Amino acid sequence: MFVCAVPTTIPASQRHLLSSLCTATATPSHLSAALPERRGVWSSASAIKVFARQTRFCGVNNGRTEVFSVEAKVKEISDADFPAEVLSADVPVMVDFYAQWCGPCKLVAPLMDWADAEYKGKLKVFKMNVDPNPASVAEYKVYGLPSLVLFSNGQVLDKHEGAIAKGKLKIFIEKTIPELAS
Repeated sequence: MFVCAVPTTIPASQRHLLSSLCTATATPSHLSAALPERRGVWSSASAIKVFARQTRFCGVNNGRTEVFSVEAKVKEISDADFPAEVLSADVPVMVDFYAQWCGPCKLVAPLMDWADAEYKGKLKVFKMNVDPNPASVAEYKVYGLPSLVLFSNGQVLDKHEGAIAKGKLKIFIEKTIPELAS
């Protein structure tokens, strides 16, 4: 097994975020990703490609590592809150079905804050942890995480499973709910 390391400094309070996002490990002075052992000599280009693939969601860029905060400001709801908050809402609603252990869910979390601010008053945005809320997960057939489900008047309008970029999220919302297009 080969190890590729990039010098970095990661605050102790954010190391747990890095470990949950990728297979790389963080120590106070290095970010290390284990590379699979192969017969023969690895070219440095091959080692770099594998390292980049393993750490692409960890914010590794030009030898510096940035660990992004994923603290959510969007209101979290449960199965008990779902009918009142989502189905009876007077405006369209987007629910982000996520799990604490899901790396792509952590990447999408800041976009939910953005969507909440961008469409304030015109679209409500909520998060729902799938692990303690199995009833809503089963009801809306959430199979992949993260799952973004758009509701209006208590009905599902559209659903997106998997990580999504900001531009694609904007298109997804505005295509499904044309009155939100600016």
